[in-house]
Amino acid sequence: MTLSLDRAKHVLTTYVQSRMNLFAPNLTALIGSLTAAQLLNFAGGLTGLAKTPSCNLPPLGSKNNKAQTGFATNVGVRHQGFLYHSPIISGIPADLKKQAMRIVAAKLVLAARVDRTHSSPDGSTGEELKQACLERLDKLTEPPPNKGPRALPAPDDRPSRKRGGRRARKAKEQTAMTELRKAQNRMAFGKEEKEVGYGTGDGTKGLGMIGQTNEGRIRALQIDQRTKAKLSKNHKGWGTSTPMGGGAGTASSLRGFGQSGNASSFGLRSSGVGAGGAGTSGTASS
Repeated sequence: MTLSLDRAKHVLTTYVQSRMNLFAPNLTALIGSLTAAQLLNFAGGLTGLAKTPSCNLPPLGSKNNKAQTGFATNVGVRHQGFLYHSPIISGIPADLKKQAMRIVAAKLVLAARVDRTHSSPDGSTGEELKQACLERLDKLTEPPPNKGPRALPAPDDRPSRKRGGRRARKAKEQTAMTELRKAQNRMAFGKEEKEVGYGTGDGTKGLGMIGQTNEGRIRALQIDQRTKAKLSKNHKGWGTSTPMGGGAGTASSLRGFGQSGNASSFGLRSSGVGAGGAGTSGTASS
């Protein structure tokens, strides 16, 4: 029974395909005899297909698998009907098939309306519509043009605006390179660099210019010029010798302190302090 039904279907399909060039020549030239016969059978004839909107053609012939459990439903294209399996759509990539079916469906309705009015019985309009579809599909599937390497933007050499002030300067001083590190990074021309450590290679460290300007000492005296005290020539400040031959004041009092000629001025008696007569006159009288 099944084989007889399949043979009858094959005979009817072959007959319809052979007669499609007479019924709908433009539709057959555009999409093929098999797909054209399937669409005419589903739409109820050439008049029904000509009245069908182009947006309703892709769902025609698609099977509804919502009742089937256990099958995947996340397919790439939602409507996989007669138009999806046509030869003109089968060679399009999967991500562009939905857009391609929209393009072909619009031309397919025009071809059906031409066949309904018998305007082009030789199928020339169908060939023109097919050529227009192929051109749009080729343009749809072609890769984007190569624009070539893009040039890098011009470098901006202007310094970036940064916050100034005392706090900003203090923050820079905390991460700034010390004078000792700067001296280590420098090298004297024509002199061998001193090294510290053991062995060779990574086990030793070069000293650079450390100690070259301070009589061979390893750690030179580091003076920050920004915080160095600035003294005028007229006022030397502390640390200088005070002349003993000055005028009145502290200099005169220090200069006269401890001299023998001025012992009486400080209230010191010779009788009470001397070594020979110590305690003779004062003690006896008492």
